[in-house]
Amino acid sequence: MKVNFYWHRYKYLPYEQTLAARELSILLGQEPIYRNNGLSVESANGWKSHAQRMTYFREAVADDGSRVVPLQAVLEISTKNGGHSIFSDVDTTQEFPNGDVLPVQNHQILSRQSTRYSAHGLHEYRGKFNPQIVRAIGNMLGLQPGDWLLDPFGGSGTTLLEAIHMGWNAISVDINPLGVYIAQAKIAAMTVPIEELRSCVNVLSQRIGERFKNTPFDQAFTEDEIRSIGGKDWQDRLPGFEYLNAWFTRSVLTQLAAILDEISLIPSEKIRLILRVILSDILREVSLQDPRDLRIRRRKFPAENAPAVSCYLDSVKSKIETILRARQYISEITTVQDALLGDSRYCASTVRAHSKINNTLQFHAVITSPPYATALPYIDTQRLSLVFLGLVSPNELRAMEKCLTGNREITTQERLELEDAIEDNAAGLPSECVLLCRKLKESLDKEKDGFRRQNVPALLYQYLVDMSLMFKHTSPLLRTNAPFALVVGKNQTRLGEQTFVIDTPHLLAVLAKHNGFALQEMLELDTYQRFDVHQGNSIRSEALVVLKKVNNAS
Repeated sequence: MKVNFYWHRYKYLPYEQTLAARELSILLGQEPIYRNNGLSVESANGWKSHAQRMTYFREAVADDGSRVVPLQAVLEISTKNGGHSIFSDVDTTQEFPNGDVLPVQNHQILSRQSTRYSAHGLHEYRGKFNPQIVRAIGNMLGLQPGDWLLDPFGGSGTTLLEAIHMGWNAISVDINPLGVYIAQAKIAAMTVPIEELRSCVNVLSQRIGERFKNTPFDQAFTEDEIRSIGGKDWQDRLPGFEYLNAWFTRSVLTQLAAILDEISLIPSEKIRLILRVILSDILREVSLQDPRDLRIRRRKFPAENAPAVSCYLDSVKSKIETILRARQYISEITTVQDALLGDSRYCASTVRAHSKINNTLQFHAVITSPPYATALPYIDTQRLSLVFLGLVSPNELRAMEKCLTGNREITTQERLELEDAIEDNAAGLPSECVLLCRKLKESLDKEKDGFRRQNVPALLYQYLVDMSLMFKHTSPLLRTNAPFALVVGKNQTRLGEQTFVIDTPHLLAVLAKHNGFALQEMLELDTYQRFDVHQGNSIRSEALVVLKKVNNAS
């Protein structure tokens, strides 16, 4: 029997159609045939359950007329509500004859790919990878419901959320407390009782609306208004107030403190977590920092006040509605997902200490997207949220930045020590990695290259050391022959009038081999780029590197 899988009507990147064909061949055991509007395969009975798990198709239709709409298509369509509110009594679903449930909108009109379906849009997080690719890779690796998946660079929980959708058990590790906080909120958003979530959001919105009734936001509050809105000692209820006071007007800080007060009255800790994360997501927009700049730069023309309250209420309504619409199509969650705060270089000790993990458990696979060398300034970008949520004190920000793999903050003394380590290869890295660092170091022009460029060889060496440790300490957590899939890209630097391409995917494959893995394949993901993260030093492609654990690292 022939089954036709149809593309959505939006434009695909080349790699997406390649991954779609790979998914079909792995799950259905047949090489697909390309058609103008999709792919087709010859398949026996049982194809429907596999079709439900596909990533890049709008529907599958067999010769006998039976039809399946993949869950992924349903989730993406669920971001469109057709003007209906999930908080109303309007029926926003319809039943198809074969039992598939879809939103009222015709699934064929999806004109662009959605990456903020379900809880994926709960909070911006620079550098996270496309959620569709997690699902596609999992299918390519042959992951089954109930399998255990590990993400040693968990970020804000993209892998964990896709694991919820797909029925995989999953654990992530990340050293950034904001990423872990957001990931835990995404898990909570998919697991708290739906009616309780809806009720708490309604109550919160009513309380905040009443508290700020008839309050104008187009001018600064008077001191009397600040005391009336904020209540007694409102400043003391904001972590790191002196630091935040330099980056928000007092009128905005008063609004934020009042919102936190109202959130604190919600009885469920998990729902409070979700609501605090949504509040964190608007901070840059209402701050004195230029929200378009990843670095710490002030707005040129700051306003004396901003409508933080209305911005927050709009965001809560939109995000919670998106989550609730998606949850209509997610089965009861019986698997384990958790985000752990820990160092990826030593993730085995973090995972083994988890109360829900049997010490003898070995994971079926790894899917992750590690940072680049000298990558995104995560802490600069997230510092307001880290302080506002009480995750880090202001005087800890710089130290935290230096703990991140791929960080770009080192002192001159640290650079000199790392340059000595390059010459001695103190960490015992593979020769190819060390030779590249030495070549970069020798190419420096100390008179023309600024301090950022002078730091590149040392920072690259430290990055490779950190990644080697990650492979070494992840290996014991995996079954023999378990696949390890990572998505990472090349970047480039200019030293001494020469341009050097840093082939990170290849370098990581070399490091993996050094630590008990074999390279299975490397697939270019053409023109795929996350948020223009690396700007002028980026190359507009990434690679999917698939490794296989061969033996434990020595």
